[in-house]
Amino acid sequence: MKKHGIIIINSFSYSPAFQNQTKRLIEEFKRLDIKIDIGKNSHINLYLDNFEIINRIKDYDFVVYLDKDKYPARMIEKSGQIIFNRPRAIELCDDKLQTYIALTQNNIKMPKTIPSPLKFYKTDVDDGIFLKKVIGILKFPIVVKGAYGSLGNRVFLAYDFEQLKALREKMVDIPHLYQEFVRSSAGEDTRVIVIGHIARAAMIRKSDKDFRSNIELGGKGYPTKLSDEYIEMAQKASKILGLDYCGIDILKDENSQPILCEVNSNAFFNTIEKVSGVNIAKIYAEYIYDKVYNRQNIALGYDD
Repeated sequence: MKKHGIIIINSFSYSPAFQNQTKRLIEEFKRLDIKIDIGKNSHINLYLDNFEIINRIKDYDFVVYLDKDKYPARMIEKSGQIIFNRPRAIELCDDKLQTYIALTQNNIKMPKTIPSPLKFYKTDVDDGIFLKKVIGILKFPIVVKGAYGSLGNRVFLAYDFEQLKALREKMVDIPHLYQEFVRSSAGEDTRVIVIGHIARAAMIRKSDKDFRSNIELGGKGYPTKLSDEYIEMAQKASKILGLDYCGIDILKDENSQPILCEVNSNAFFNTIEKVSGVNIAKIYAEYIYDKVYNRQNIALGYDD
């Protein structure tokens, strides 16, 4: 029986890291004798027709969804097709506030976080009470972060009230949050790749120019050995969020204990493969092979 899968990518993403991720997965699937096609989210034929979901990619054995476009992902899953990651998990990671809410009350340490209240129109009058509440709970500098965004985009640091006020005015009509700044981890975090709820590879990311450590913003990757506390946190977060594959970013407190920062359902692995020497694409491809062709506990169906 011929084995055939499809990788769905975003039609409008052209970064080299994104292209490398797709290329590496295709290489490793080929070694498993699985033919892989590429589908762009704006090209695939998926739509609702009265009582049915029309899914013209249904003949593929599985879908690897390297996008955050939630509506096609939901239709793929509800039509009964195997998809990695599942849409619910992608959605929880795409919205940082949803990530924190899902993970809280699970003994996972995270920075103190305040969601911005919903404001329908930028011109609506703000009475200023919310920002007074923020500075009563958090100390400067304060992280101001868009609920949606990746690669360090929409992440800022306010050092005083005027900067905080300006950032609020800039972001007031988009979902965003205010967060405790972890000084002990400024410009540094640990990226952990988790596949099948097992920590597979890790690196320390450092920047000497920015409080953000993202590789795309000039940060560098370095080898590291994870402590049991870091492994436990990463694996627990992956399991709670229902992720087959993810990158988990962990800060360190003043005692070098882990503080979860973010979870990325489509984390790039180009740098971490080079730094750690771990073939992440191979591990992920083999994990999918086992799930699809050896039928290892695949969950299908719509998950609210």
